[in-house]
Amino acid sequence: PDIGMPMARAVDWLGWLAMAMARMGRGRPGIVLAIAGIISLACLVHAWASLRFLTSRHDMIGPSKEVQRRWKAHLARVGGTEDDMVVVFAGENEEAMRPAVEDLAACLRDEPGRFRRVWHEADLRPIADRALQLAPAEKLAAILGQVRSMRPLLELPLAWNLFTLQNLVYETRMRLKGVTSEADLSRRDRASRKPGAEADATVLDGFILILESAAASLRTGKRAGSPWPADDDPRAALLRRPGLLSAPGGKLAFVLASPVPDESNKLDANKASVARLRAIVEQVHLRHPGSEIGVTGLPVLENDEMEAAQADTTRSSWIAFAGVLGLYVFVFRTWRAPLISAIPLLVGTIMALGWATLTVGHLNLLSATFAVMLIGMGDYSVLYVSRYLSELSSGALHEEALDVTAGSLGASIATAALPSSLAFMAALLSDFRAVAELGWIAGWGLVFCAGSALAIVPALLSWLKPLPPPCPEPSATGSW
Repeated sequence: PDIGMPMARAVDWLGWLAMAMARMGRGRPGIVLAIAGIISLACLVHAWASLRFLTSRHDMIGPSKEVQRRWKAHLARVGGTEDDMVVVFAGENEEAMRPAVEDLAACLRDEPGRFRRVWHEADLRPIADRALQLAPAEKLAAILGQVRSMRPLLELPLAWNLFTLQNLVYETRMRLKGVTSEADLSRRDRASRKPGAEADATVLDGFILILESAAASLRTGKRAGSPWPADDDPRAALLRRPGLLSAPGGKLAFVLASPVPDESNKLDANKASVARLRAIVEQVHLRHPGSEIGVTGLPVLENDEMEAAQADTTRSSWIAFAGVLGLYVFVFRTWRAPLISAIPLLVGTIMALGWATLTVGHLNLLSATFAVMLIGMGDYSVLYVSRYLSELSSGALHEEALDVTAGSLGASIATAALPSSLAFMAALLSDFRAVAELGWIAGWGLVFCAGSALAIVPALLSWLKPLPPPCPEPSATGSW
């Protein structure tokens, strides 16, 4: 059929290129396969030495995103970090958890090559003179009212000289005269009672506390302390002695530590520190069996996600490859044709891995799935092998079958691979960095798979020379 002059020229050009590659593979199959093996080995070595696996969620977002810039600016402003590993202790109270917490903190500090910035308690004693900043608003209002009631002592010259026990007793007697017993007040009198009665009650309560403190000092012979009761706010205890990092309620305590990156590990620099932390936590738990201990934190979660992603991706890739190979064995009913179809697919995937290492330098949780996509979409060699076996079944010789197959399928394979590759690379327009990297790697991977099919399959066909499947015998009625 007339497909138009430009398209016909494109088909002729691609078919000629495919025929040239087929003839080179037919004439020197050993050299072609050796070159493919060297390229595959170089890609594997380069990936092993240089490929990194980024586990941070921030690495999956483009640095130009507004939310990413604001987050980085916030960390730079406050001097905080996001790489703390957290060990969580569960117990009845702080005293029950303290031995295990201090044991773990000491073990972590003994290994500065793995852990830094170990933090397990809050010491607020240096800010004890600014304790009012921790008080609730209601207590601050009460203190302010008391200070206002003491204005004469604060404003009059030498007024503090009048603050003696004799004057305190006199003031108390005068206030007692103005206080009427609650039992003698009628309902109407109670409703019209002056607000000053509350202040009188405060003075009387304070005087009772002073007398009780003085009496206790006379009985024990010890120096009298403050007559006012200590603050029962749990936060006030932190101003007198260090306290564990704990949640409200005191039944959870925490130890924070930052991992020291291991630059020799390209996949996960925190892997060694996370593994060592878990080993130390297990030892501490054995020494303190009554404690419940767990490990969390962003480095721990990212390490677990990285290991799960690597294991799942590797397993699913090999399962997909084995499934494709098994399907080919079932269809072709031989081992040579499936092997010839599978090897170029494997080579193209390895080349995509090397290309990712060379251009991107890393994989993330999303782009690590490119191999499964290539195995499902990039097997163009099965088209080549099927057409070649069809030509052999028609009576063509090996050389003629290769030329016809290459000339007819060169444009078809390119037409199948290039649009799919461009569709993947359209993801480069995405602001989501992980999607863009996946599109770049998978798009070029399809090109490598198509190129491997056109270059390696003729050499494998010339080397292994698979036989076409037997034709079915005609039935008695003359039909197949």
